Amino acid sequence: MSDVNRLVLTGRVGKDPEFKSPGNTELATFSLAVNQWMGEEKGEEAMWINVNLWGKRSKVAEYIEKGMKLTIEGRLRITSFERDDGDGYVTFVNIDADQVILPDRGDRDSGSKSSSSKSSGGGRSGGGAKKKSGGKSKGRGRKTAF
Repeated sequence: MSDVNRLVLTGRVGKDPEFKSPGNTELATFSLAVNQWMGEEKGEEAMWINVNLWGKRSKVAEYIEKGMKLTIEGRLRITSFERDDGDGYVTFVNIDADQVILPDRGDRDSGSKSSSSKSSGGGRSGGGAKKKSGGKSKGRGRKTAF
């Protein structure tokens, strides 16, 4: 039996995505705050996860904005680098997302900065929301990228 590296996380976007082009590939990165229950004394605590959207998947990040609640599915990737001073290592924990589920138009709440929902427009289950460029897509329902 082979090993499985799959994660599904739902949380709120911590900042607008950043777009980069390392080498010949496109990359969009953003942070996702996933709340976890820490017990009666501490209550909920946010765990911050770095999310990467590589290649064609990075296009969906045009529809993602700070405060938006979304679900991602992807793979855990851990990388370590030796410190510049040679004193130990720095470790990064990231999620390479394969799928991003954006909120339905009616599921957006005050956590995001605008009242119109963003969607991929070309996702599996249609659009129904405005794109950042102002374009509209047809349909309703849950928006999924990839």
